[in-house]
Amino acid sequence: MLNTFEILVLVHFISDWFFQPGSWAEGKKKHFKPLLLHSVQYSILFLPVFYLGGMNMLWTFWLFGTHLLIDDYRFVNWVNKKLGREKHSDWFPVVQDQVLHVLVIAVIAMFG
Repeated sequence: MLNTFEILVLVHFISDWFFQPGSWAEGKKKHFKPLLLHSVQYSILFLPVFYLGGMNMLWTFWLFGTHLLIDDYRFVNWVNKKLGREKHSDWFPVVQDQVLHVLVIAVIAMFG
C-alpha cells in the first residue's frame, strides 16, 4: 500500500508528464497561457486524492501557485544565476524543476 507522499508523487508525475501536451511543455517557456493551462490542469488532478484522503482541498491553491512559479523557468534560471551555475546541460533545469515539485509535495504530505 502506498503512503500519502508516494501517492502524491505518483499523481505529480502522471499530471506533469503524461497529461501535459507537448505544445504546452514547449509553449510555457515563452508564453503565459500554456503555463497557466498546465498549472490549472496539474492542480485539478490532485483534487480526487485530496478528497479521498480527507485532506484539505485548499492545498490545490498551494499546488497551483508553486507549480506556476516553478514551471516558469525564469525562477530556476534566476536561482542558477545567483548560484553561479548559469552554464549547465539542458537536463539540469528539468531535474531542478522536479526536485522543487517533490519538495512542495513533501510539504503537503507532512502537513496536509
